[in-house]
Amino acid sequence: YLKTREKSAKCFSHPQPLDHFALIPRRYHHTIKEKGVTFTGKGNTLVKQIVVGTDGSNESMKAFDQAFFLARAIECSIKCVFIVDLRKTQMPFIYTGAAYEGAYERLYIPPDSSMRKFYEKLATDLDAFAEKCISSCRANAERNDVPFESVVKSGYPGVELCDEARSGGLLVVGQRGENAHYKRSIVGSITEDLVRTSPRPMLICPASSEKIHSIVFPYDGSRTAEHALQYYVNGLRNIADDFIMLLVGEENREEHQVEEELSYLEKHNVNVVVERREGSPSREILKLTEERQADMIMVGAHGRNKIKDYLLGSTASHIIHKSHVPVLIAF
Repeated sequence: YLKTREKSAKCFSHPQPLDHFALIPRRYHHTIKEKGVTFTGKGNTLVKQIVVGTDGSNESMKAFDQAFFLARAIECSIKCVFIVDLRKTQMPFIYTGAAYEGAYERLYIPPDSSMRKFYEKLATDLDAFAEKCISSCRANAERNDVPFESVVKSGYPGVELCDEARSGGLLVVGQRGENAHYKRSIVGSITEDLVRTSPRPMLICPASSEKIHSIVFPYDGSRTAEHALQYYVNGLRNIADDFIMLLVGEENREEHQVEEELSYLEKHNVNVVVERREGSPSREILKLTEERQADMIMVGAHGRNKIKDYLLGSTASHIIHKSHVPVLIAF
């Protein structure tokens, strides 16, 4: 089991050893202790770099501010990524139909010189805008001695951000992008794609993001919920003063498993408070977040019933769409 976890951990490319004991499911802890196995690694050993995607929109710049706050709290670096969307800078292909000898053929009509110049200028202007956004983020990081690097390139944002995210331990993006004024009630399409394809945990930030002081964590006993706790303990446990574990419905009856998780958090000096509710999980999560004025929600990507999640839409998906605070998605 340890060898499997070691192999998985290598994908993060971290120079320091992981806190192996914290990464191992609690059901194995007693057996491992009996065998006298010891582990090394203290503090933040999981997140060495935060990757943040920006497109110059208000929400993406708020995402950078949140990434900046986290980088200072856990003492890691930031990589700011601006992807110039190829769909904006590529000239459209114009075709027409031509008939000859009873057959039809599609003929390509090359754009005239004025159209070509327009798209060339558009690409140049977008590159300049990207550099301006990156320069603003760099100046903020350098003033506060936060290690900073940047990437500006052309491509499809969802694909390129996934690729760039592999170098870090957390991907941070805005809840909506530059076209947010066209879609007021839904998450941006790129963000939605990233939630499904990201190789790393994601933090999704709305325009109203503030510094994080308290976190709501709905626990449902699923594997991704356990992964979320391990991720928080190993990478982010210094970012908040209060950690609120929410148990809704059936989870209230799983006392043995809950006690194990509470013991695990207390062992790692996490100040945890338990809230028990009845009702719809997604509704109770948002309600508790508002009541406690929490600054972030942390959820597992899938609950215990993956078929139900697929057919009806998961709690995580609902929270991403409706939350007014950042949402951390762990896989």
